[in-house]
Amino acid sequence: MKKYLLALAALALLFVGSCKKDKKPGDEDVVVPATGITLNKHNIELPIGDSETLVASVKPSNSTDKVTWESTDEAVATVTDGVVTAIKDGDATIIAKAGKFSAECTLTVLDYPKGAVDLGLVMKRTDGSTYILYWAESNLCESGLCANPEDYGDYYAWGETEPYYSSLDPLTWKDGKTSYFWGSYKWCNGSASSLTKYNTEDGITVLQRGEKSGETMDDVARAKLGGKWRMPTDEEWTALREKCTWTWTTQNGVSGRLVTADNGNSIFLPAGGGWYAANLNDLGGYGYYWSSSLDYDSPTNAWEISFSYHLTSKEHNIRCFGRSIRPVTE
Repeated sequence: MKKYLLALAALALLFVGSCKKDKKPGDEDVVVPATGITLNKHNIELPIGDSETLVASVKPSNSTDKVTWESTDEAVATVTDGVVTAIKDGDATIIAKAGKFSAECTLTVLDYPKGAVDLGLVMKRTDGSTYILYWAESNLCESGLCANPEDYGDYYAWGETEPYYSSLDPLTWKDGKTSYFWGSYKWCNGSASSLTKYNTEDGITVLQRGEKSGETMDDVARAKLGGKWRMPTDEEWTALREKCTWTWTTQNGVSGRLVTADNGNSIFLPAGGGWYAANLNDLGGYGYYWSSSLDYDSPTNAWEISFSYHLTSKEHNIRCFGRSIRPVTE
């Protein structure tokens, strides 16, 4: 028995020894230094709160040098494993390193929020000062900006911050709502002749936006999105209509207007139709979007933008009708 065990031990040692001979010296410690590194982008612009992923390519592809990242100003932007996040407006350089080599990307963080598009529109206030107006890239949904530019979003009566329905498919009205008409409207007592707010008596022509203590946020874009987001005024819709090119087109199967500015940027306005009483009409054929401006001469109405494949115009319509909302910020 003892001789048998000794024989097994000898065979085991022989096997281990043969394995060691097959393995090349230092295989587990092979180091392949980097000979260069590049980034997929050299310049990027991001709105505050937005993110973008940079991709680093190291040569040779089997280099054992790990890529490290840094931002020259983490107050402006941070970077983690190539994911760059904009914090505040300003400039920073994102640096990727591998061994002795590095690559850089220049970053500019824009002073407007995620979801906003610069169409180059400069507006003038009543006091003579100017501001740059940015338009949202998508319509307003009950939970915030819609995920896609071609999403119709939800429909709101003028001066109200919630849609009248809890579901469109199947159509389910919320408690106390039966249609987009005066019987459901918040700012009256059941009829057009009983307006309780935003009328000739109170003299308010543009929706309150909550800038002052105690004000009610009747501007749905401000209420949903916060910050400086709000509904556009009639004047701002007019500037968009007159200073940009409006093209009827189809985007991902949805009809609407592509609005293109002189700077090359654009937004898509889907033709989501509008609610008249208990009916959603003109879906896919017309777009109706509220402004925040009341029709002072006829306060049962507010100003809106209306468009189809053959026209784009300023209209006024009954405040209790349901319309799309495209927010703006500055």
